[in-house]
Amino acid sequence: MSTLPIISISTLELMSLKARANAIKKSENISHSSALEKVARDAGLSSWRTVSALLRLPFDTNEFHRILVHNTIITLWFSDSYRTGHTNLNISGFTLPDKPVNKSTMEYLFRGGEVWGDVTKLISVPKDDDWWICKYEPGQQKLNLPGLDTHQAARLASILGITYFTPGERFWHPLEMSNALTNRYPWHALVKSEAFRSLKMWSRKYPEKVRKRNSDYFPHWGALALEEVSLIPEVSS
Repeated sequence: MSTLPIISISTLELMSLKARANAIKKSENISHSSALEKVARDAGLSSWRTVSALLRLPFDTNEFHRILVHNTIITLWFSDSYRTGHTNLNISGFTLPDKPVNKSTMEYLFRGGEVWGDVTKLISVPKDDDWWICKYEPGQQKLNLPGLDTHQAARLASILGITYFTPGERFWHPLEMSNALTNRYPWHALVKSEAFRSLKMWSRKYPEKVRKRNSDYFPHWGALALEEVSLIPEVSS
C-alpha cells in the first residue's frame, strides 16, 4: 500500500505562491528556482514540484480548498442549487493530469463528487478494498480514491471533518473525543476541520459571496464561516 502523503492547502494560499516567490526573489536576491522552493516549504509542501501538480487544474470561481491524494485532485467549492434555493458546499475529484489543462478539459478528468456536509462519509468497500466518498451509506458511492491505507483515510477524513469506517467496523470520527457533542451538533467536526479554515479565509476575502448562505447538509455555513453566529460550542479540554 502506498505511503504517499496527502497534500492539503487552501486555494487562496495556493494561488498566491507564484507572486510570493517573485517577491522573495527580489527582496532576498535569490534565483527564481530557489524562491519557488522556499515558498513551497513555507506553505508546508515538500517542493515546488508538488505545487506544480496542484496547479495543473484551473481554479473554480468559488473554490476554497484543494487536496492531492495519490493521482486525484480533490477540490472543495460551493454553488447555488436552483432546485432548493440553497447553496451547497461540494467535493469534486479529478484525475491528476500530466500537464496543466484548461477548464474545457476538466470535464474529461472528472472522477466524481458529492456534497460536503454532515451526510458525507469516507467508506472502505470490501469488494475492491478501495475507499469511496459517499453520501449517507456505502451504496451511494460517488468518488473513488484507490490506494489509500487506513492511516491515510483517517488523515483525509480529518481534513474534511467527516466520518470514515472500514468493513465490519463502527463509524469513526475525526473528533472521537467529542462524540457526545458531535452527535448533538452534527456539524461540529466540519467547522473544526482544515477545509473549513480555508473556507473562513476565503469568506474573509469575499464576505458578500457567502453571507446568508445555507445548505440542507450544512446549515448556516455562511454565517459560521464569517463568525457571525456560533451554533457549536467549544470542546472542553
